[in-house]
Amino acid sequence: MAETVAPQLRHEDLAPRTVEGPAESLAQGSRLVPPLPRPLAILWLAIVGGLAIFLVFGSLRVGAGNWFGRQLPVREIWTRFLGYLRDQGASTVVVVAVSVLAGLTVVLAAYCLWLALALRDASPSETADGDPAEMA
Repeated sequence: MAETVAPQLRHEDLAPRTVEGPAESLAQGSRLVPPLPRPLAILWLAIVGGLAIFLVFGSLRVGAGNWFGRQLPVREIWTRFLGYLRDQGASTVVVVAVSVLAGLTVVLAAYCLWLALALRDASPSETADGDPAEMA
């Protein structure tokens, strides 16, 4: 018969761990929308604005289907896609869900771009280990 021994918890294990470092870096790390420097915010706005303009006014050359090689506006491609879903028997709920998910995808992509632009290199004093000599 095998015996198992469970490790006993010590008082230190139950105590909450403290984070060393300035309070403002801790507060910034927990934000959903971290601040961006002005040039990066302008770049983000230009990229997202360009995407919005393209989706509303842009056109693409279709590379498949009955319209192969034709230049069609993005709005018309999207409308025809939703019409195709309805023609194939998709319910209104499915068509609305696809439209909502497409919109959420664009919003999430813009948010992820914001987060990517907000990334910063951690200085050696902000690392979890705290010893800059080990990083070399």
